[in-house]
Amino acid sequence: AGFKGDLITFAWPSNDKALLYLEDRHDAKKTAIELVNSCIKLLAKQQGKNCTINIHLLAHSTGAYIVHEAFIDAETVKATAEVNWVVSQILFIAGDVSADSMTTQRAEAIYRHCNRLTNYFNPYDSILAISNVKRVGAKNRAGRIGLPEDSPSKGIDVNCGEYYNRNIGKLKVTDGAPSHSWYFYSDTWYADAMSTIQGKLDREVIPTRVIDSAGELHLKP
Repeated sequence: AGFKGDLITFAWPSNDKALLYLEDRHDAKKTAIELVNSCIKLLAKQQGKNCTINIHLLAHSTGAYIVHEAFIDAETVKATAEVNWVVSQILFIAGDVSADSMTTQRAEAIYRHCNRLTNYFNPYDSILAISNVKRVGAKNRAGRIGLPEDSPSKGIDVNCGEYYNRNIGKLKVTDGAPSHSWYFYSDTWYADAMSTIQGKLDREVIPTRVIDSAGELHLKP
């Protein structure tokens, strides 16, 4: 999509089995601490008043949960709690994090340390529906229903449901469940993500989006 910056990946071991979901979740919790130690501490140390480099954060699925937990944990570590570090754009894709954990109060650490958070969600995401079953009645995920009403203005939802329904037959998803991983096979989504990262356009005029009568943003079908 034309991104010219450097890309740094941060991955963690996953058991990749449905019945081991809670075990994966435990690993993710530990990984959040590693994100603080390996990445956020370094960012806080290097980011000064005259820093001209923008850091953006892209999190898919459980990655959203790791970011949520890491930002909260960073508030308890002196090296990061006492520094005004910030990332520019955070993009959640199919975020496997509870929607109500993204309220202004419960996700305060995330909203305070970013310029904008864009949450791409798909109401037809079958993986997030399955994960609800595995949690035995746990709450709906932000990657399936969007952010809660009590989220700040810098938290933005982009509903991708209609786009997914109309285009899934054209997208050649080769890895992962289509309803959960299609984003990485869509030129439209990449273009939208690129505009989001550049930050030059207001959320409502990014050309890959449309606004419905209720004022909700949708990825353009």
